[in-house]
Amino acid sequence: MQHILLIGNPNVGKSTLIGALGGQNARTANIPGVTSGPSEHEVSSQGQKLCVVDLPGCYALDLDRPESKSVRDGLEQYPDATVVYVADATAPARSLAMLAEVLSSGRSALVLFNRTDLVQARGGHVNDEELSQTLGLPVLATSLLNGLPSNFAEMLGKAKTASVTNLNNAAARLAWASEHVASTIQVGNSSKHSDWLDRCTGHKILGPTIFLGLMTLLFWCVFSVAGIPMGWIESFFATAKHVVAPLVGEGLFAEFIIDGLIGSLEGTVIFVPQIAMLFGLISLLEQSGYLARAAFALDRSLRRFGLSGWSFLPALTAHACALPAIMGTRLIADPRDRLATVLALPFFSCAARLPVYALLTSLLFPETPPAQAVAFVACYVLGGLVGLGTVALLRIFHLRRPPAPFMMELPPWCRPSFKSAFAESARRSGVFLKKAGTVILAIGIGLWVLTAFPRVEDTAPNIEHSLAGQTAQFLEPAIEPLGWDWRIGVGVVTSFAAREVFATTTAVLFAEDEEANEATLRARVSAATTPDGERLFTVPTTAGLLTFYVLALQCLPTVAVVRRELESWRWAIGLLVWSTAVAWAGALLTRAIASLLL
Repeated sequence: MQHILLIGNPNVGKSTLIGALGGQNARTANIPGVTSGPSEHEVSSQGQKLCVVDLPGCYALDLDRPESKSVRDGLEQYPDATVVYVADATAPARSLAMLAEVLSSGRSALVLFNRTDLVQARGGHVNDEELSQTLGLPVLATSLLNGLPSNFAEMLGKAKTASVTNLNNAAARLAWASEHVASTIQVGNSSKHSDWLDRCTGHKILGPTIFLGLMTLLFWCVFSVAGIPMGWIESFFATAKHVVAPLVGEGLFAEFIIDGLIGSLEGTVIFVPQIAMLFGLISLLEQSGYLARAAFALDRSLRRFGLSGWSFLPALTAHACALPAIMGTRLIADPRDRLATVLALPFFSCAARLPVYALLTSLLFPETPPAQAVAFVACYVLGGLVGLGTVALLRIFHLRRPPAPFMMELPPWCRPSFKSAFAESARRSGVFLKKAGTVILAIGIGLWVLTAFPRVEDTAPNIEHSLAGQTAQFLEPAIEPLGWDWRIGVGVVTSFAAREVFATTTAVLFAEDEEANEATLRARVSAATTPDGERLFTVPTTAGLLTFYVLALQCLPTVAVVRRELESWRWAIGLLVWSTAVAWAGALLTRAIASLLL
């Protein structure tokens, strides 16, 4: 199998090339820093089986930067691999300069100039044949958003070496690149429309306002549109229980099938439409180049709390999962800035929180998508503010040094690909469903076992006297001030394994009779009552519970990754204790304020 190393500057389209080659696990975005470490992808393209190694983007191999070291290590680890050097046709000299360093290693290379469609739209052109002659290498000019060039395999077979001498500094390499592209590539002029967008999105006041407005609009779309398939899923599971019940009869096995298996699946699968749509819309924003502008717009605000725009880049990854976001902080050169970012990231809302947010906001604002969207944005803002507040305290009592300056090259505005957005949405949904079909389903079934035993005359016990109920009652002194009963306590405890389990837990705990089983999940939870007959999920209690899930670090794998990245159990355990304490206090305060207002 032929090995290929993808090398180039940040944000030139290496991950997009992997997607075009058939690498389904490559995340693409029009923003620097998406790839933070080497990743292998086995693909079959145009009759060839390839092992494509995607290396982080960097501007020079001799820099004392983590990404530069990763590329150097990749060149050493794969001595026989062919290099596909991806360059940006909109910035040819800058993106081609590092090629001189790659060629000095004696590697066979193919140069691929991406984004030629943008150059042509600006009135420029790329003469790849003439450039190939001057470089002494095969050159392929294309736009990867439109798919893989039909002659890619042919050009890859023509990859060869070229000699480069006396280019031992950055100025010499840039002059070498400028000389080669001067007569072969004309980038054209940027449009006034792009300049106007840059001024608006980068403005100190208008920029953050646009960001919050777009996020609110995004979540409104998620609730208003995704609510339709969610209703279908709810009806499907309600019908499934009604159909299956006569087939399985009565007894332990019937309870297991209806409450344990179908109920656990319902509590998770119902939120797939919202997750799929959210990631699809965010992917469109990433591809357009907007989120890189948002990093600059928010840099000034982040700096007041002790972070910078560099921290915004991992935060973009954290909206999916904190684990890759924390590992992505390796690209932050200053160790103190990296520590501050790692400790802030778990407070940024991730995909695992989405099912919980969706369930609780639907209880707070039933049948009101705009209000649910505002509540969703408020959850993201609250988590971010508490994360920033945590960093501010660290800067005062421990770090005591302002963050390093933030400098990043803005990517060009691009037309987003709905195909790529759909692929990213499908990939994220697939990951969620895979987790739902394994970890979450296993936890849900295990929880059902705890609610179904000990048996009393071959019938399930009253859920309060079950193993789960007896165990959870030990938590009541700690959760009673928050307005929670032991059932909510069970959901919170099981959520430390996976936050999504809370929805599954409620599906199991609040399916106590046949009438409840025929109702939808949200209807069962909304109708839940206390032993006194009062409504359990009141507005103050639900708002406090939502605040708890926004702030609590209920993810043991995240604790393990923090320990590994910071090489300290002290920081990892401290973060877990701090976030849990802040979440409990936040839930108590939220419930008190809501009770006063209502």
